[in-house]
Amino acid sequence: MEVSKFDVNQAVDRVASSAHEAVEKASDVAAQVAGKAVDMANQAAEKASDVASRAADKASDVAAQVAEKVSETKKELTNAQEDLTETVRLYVHQNPVKALAIAAVGGFVLSRLLRTRN
Repeated sequence: MEVSKFDVNQAVDRVASSAHEAVEKASDVAAQVAGKAVDMANQAAEKASDVASRAADKASDVAAQVAEKVSETKKELTNAQEDLTETVRLYVHQNPVKALAIAAVGGFVLSRLLRTRN
């Protein structure tokens, strides 16, 4: 059996055509996979962005609540300090000798407590 040059060329052409088709199919499949990967990455990025945005909003709300609570507590403490100052001022005004005696005794006790031992 003799194989002609024409038969060999036809066989080579068929193999080349089949290889070309296989490369095209592989390229199409790779492009589809890459497209799906890009879509999935975009969806994941969008979801991550949404989660981060919600977390930032929640943190902002909590920070605002804490700031409001601190402000309220500051006002309460300021009011308590003013009330105590006024009470002490009235007591000292009404009982100056007692106030002076209390201050002297307090000073003496503090000096004994804070005195360094030699």
